[in-house]
Amino acid sequence: MELPLRTNNYYRPEIDGLRSIAVISVIFYHLQISLEGTEILKGGFLGVDIFFVISGYLITSIIYREIIKTNNFSFKNFYERRIRRLLPALIFVAIISFFFAWKYMMPTNFVDYSKSVIYSVFFSSNFFFYFSELEYIQEDALLTPFLHTWSLAVEEQFYIIFPIFFLFLYRLIKEYIIHILIIIFLISLILASFLSINYPVSSFYFIHTRLWELLIGSVLAYMEIQKGSRSEKTLVNNIFQIIGLSLIIFSITYFDDKISHPSYLTLIPIIGTSMIIWFSQKENIIIKILSSRLFVGTGLISYSLYLWHYPIFAFGRLQQELPSVKDKFEWIVLTLILSIITYFLIEKPFRLKNKKFNFIRISRIIPIIILILIITNVYNIKNKGFVERQLITENFLLDQKGYAVNDHYKFRESYIPKAFSASSLKKNILVVGNSYGEDFLKLFELNQDLFQNEIISLISPLKRNKNLVYEVSCLKELIEKQNMFCNNVNFSENILDQYKYSDIIIFSSHWNSDDLDLLDEIVKLIKKDGKKIIITSHSLESKIFMPHSFNLLDSIVFEKRKLLDEDILYVEKEMYKYIDDRKKINSRLLKISLDNDVKYFDQQSFQCDHIRKICDVLTPEGHKIYWDFGHYTSEGAKYLGKKIFEKKLLNFGF
Repeated sequence: MELPLRTNNYYRPEIDGLRSIAVISVIFYHLQISLEGTEILKGGFLGVDIFFVISGYLITSIIYREIIKTNNFSFKNFYERRIRRLLPALIFVAIISFFFAWKYMMPTNFVDYSKSVIYSVFFSSNFFFYFSELEYIQEDALLTPFLHTWSLAVEEQFYIIFPIFFLFLYRLIKEYIIHILIIIFLISLILASFLSINYPVSSFYFIHTRLWELLIGSVLAYMEIQKGSRSEKTLVNNIFQIIGLSLIIFSITYFDDKISHPSYLTLIPIIGTSMIIWFSQKENIIIKILSSRLFVGTGLISYSLYLWHYPIFAFGRLQQELPSVKDKFEWIVLTLILSIITYFLIEKPFRLKNKKFNFIRISRIIPIIILILIITNVYNIKNKGFVERQLITENFLLDQKGYAVNDHYKFRESYIPKAFSASSLKKNILVVGNSYGEDFLKLFELNQDLFQNEIISLISPLKRNKNLVYEVSCLKELIEKQNMFCNNVNFSENILDQYKYSDIIIFSSHWNSDDLDLLDEIVKLIKKDGKKIIITSHSLESKIFMPHSFNLLDSIVFEKRKLLDEDILYVEKEMYKYIDDRKKINSRLLKISLDNDVKYFDQQSFQCDHIRKICDVLTPEGHKIYWDFGHYTSEGAKYLGKKIFEKKLLNFGF
């Protein structure tokens, strides 16, 4: 027999107070404000998890109360309320932010922005952000205006699935609903804890590892309705309320984004939120605070605050290299103003059922607006973010991510390593190294007509992808144990033949401590196998300038929107000074080469002019040589490879 449904007013102002804590935590986390070297609310990202608990609680309450009252459930009414609640404000923010994205974003990032908007209005942006990751040129998360919509996608996916699932359980096995919810909760929590260690990105974005956070709210709602009332003991409620709030404050204050998340550690703020919801009583001290006008008011506009804060912060950072506290204060004020406007002009009217905003009218207006929004963003995607906006000259484009996608990764994924054989009349030369090794290979791969006496290949499996790089340190186990793995990635048996039939090994890498510590030992192992060795110096690198992670040349051109001869000369001279930044590493590489009597190749011999003390940053045709801090464009690699050949800088004949 069903226990009686609570018949008092279902509105709980303290829930809006909890929302205010959640949204303030998230906002301050994304602001990244520090006080005496300590970041304020560095665990504020957990505010999203608090939102999940609240959503699970409220949605289950709505569903279960209706089922008990009517012995039925109106999916039409439920999804109408969700559409009224979520879509109008989201669409409004998407429309306004488009104009700022046009103004401040690089073309390729602008294209990604448009894709994220399209996915967002269909509540699937969590999939987009997971599958669109880039390894080296991944835009700082804080510069991606619609990244925060991943959590809305997770919630909406829950809203779509859960009512159907819950009604199914109620119709067939309602006496076991709580048991099934708890079992799924535990499975999801265990899965989240495991995947957050082994596959952290997928664990962060997808619903199966967030389901437990939503379901703990569902369990609370189910138990509350079944029980008929929560605890009536004021002292007990006060104690657990204080403990609950303390757990939340502890989590958002002392946790940081380095913790495994979501995982069992996330239970701390989740349990804290659950305690506040369950032990709620009007006389509680904490409930009185959370039910105050300030907290409730902030909670009421929390959805608009959440929608607005991220794009405002992102566009603000795209204008400021190092935003000041004053800048960030202005962002908060603007967020607050736009959120209040959005709440009263968009959110509140669309949520009220009246003649002006009846669902028939809304069901006609919203699809039309969404269609216009989609067409606009598809047009932007088709036109590649209107790349001409950042085309400085015919051959000079500022868009760094464009080079990454259309040049760097395109080469990586399309490259097919050459086959070595013992009977080859040409020298088999194997380049070993990470992305800098790949860059060194490009010097010869793009000038094959000049280097016809050698077969030069990169250590690589036959099938490649954009995330595939091989570290020099991995070669030790390849030689000793025929281990084909590097950083837990299987590089396939192809690399065994590559090493076996190679005549010359070239080391070219973005040298790290592991490489340097093992290099001497690796060189000795290779020499025992009778192979020749060339160790290259660390390649030239520019300093990075925010907010677009530009190198020195791009940062100056971005500021002036012109490519001036005096600026080019200035950058060439400054780049020469950067040689000293790698002096310590290069000295160590030279010593290992001398100690083992192997050839050392100074990459600055073709990158720079030591007499004039300048380093090339443009090809004679005006193409960039470096698309980021140190990786070559294809045009740059082709030009530098010709210099190696023409100046006879590298002799493979020994």
